[in-house]
Amino acid sequence: LDFENRSKENVLAWLREMVEQIRRFDPNHLVTIGWSDMASAPLLSEQLDFVSFHFYRDIDDFEKGYKTLKKQINKPLVLQEFGLSSNRSLWNPLGASEKKQAEYYQEFQEVLTKAEVPYLSWTLYDFENIPNSVAGSLPWRKQKQKHFGFIDKNGNQKPAFKFITK
Repeated sequence: LDFENRSKENVLAWLREMVEQIRRFDPNHLVTIGWSDMASAPLLSEQLDFVSFHFYRDIDDFEKGYKTLKKQINKPLVLQEFGLSSNRSLWNPLGASEKKQAEYYQEFQEVLTKAEVPYLSWTLYDFENIPNSVAGSLPWRKQKQKHFGFIDKNGNQKPAFKFITK
């Protein structure tokens, strides 16, 4: 996500240095980079123990992209982050409902199981506050970020919760 603000060259140089430092000071742990999308995932893959990436596009695009990635990278792949916000509000009147969020997870879990994809979901809990440093100050961006959880801000399980362990 920092390529635009800090330049791709600077970000990649910093990541190379961080991987080197981690390996120097902690050689007993695996190293990965949580890439913001599939397209970036091959970057620096030769220096990593496994490759992880995020996916927030249409579910129908996942399988083809994942197969391509598996051909490009001969290391374990992990879908490190995916999800659908259940934010439907003044700032996002056409956003997904909690029911749509559950349907999304149910469908995506089927795709992931079929393709045998190791994954982590984003995120267990909805957030009450999103700092401007995370999503900017625009309310339609911040509000969306608050509602990715399987559990709402009051501690209640949302309909998607039943798909967390598939």
